[in-house]
Amino acid sequence: MREELESILGSSGLMVLEYQLKKIVGGDPYEVLCKDPKFFYSSLRKIFKDSTDHFLKIIMRDIIQNYELNDISPEKLVSVFKGEEEESLEEIFNRVIERSLKKR
Repeated sequence: MREELESILGSSGLMVLEYQLKKIVGGDPYEVLCKDPKFFYSSLRKIFKDSTDHFLKIIMRDIIQNYELNDISPEKLVSVFKGEEEESLEEIFNRVIERSLKKR
């Protein structure tokens, strides 16, 4: 996800986002993303307010395209972050890892 964030925000923008997230979550935001996506989402909401879903959809489109997750929509991924879906982020990450290994 870091690569997708950097491609959208640029390296300076990503540094600012990571700094703000570290302050909010009290540690590594990527670790929080994996362990508690709902808390990660609420942390993003503190930064992006009402634009959080839109911001995540843009990132999710890149992830879907890069890892050929054609059977899932950006909206569904955002719902997973919010804890509104039965499918877990861990299951989706496993699919991403599986597909990235096949690309090599």
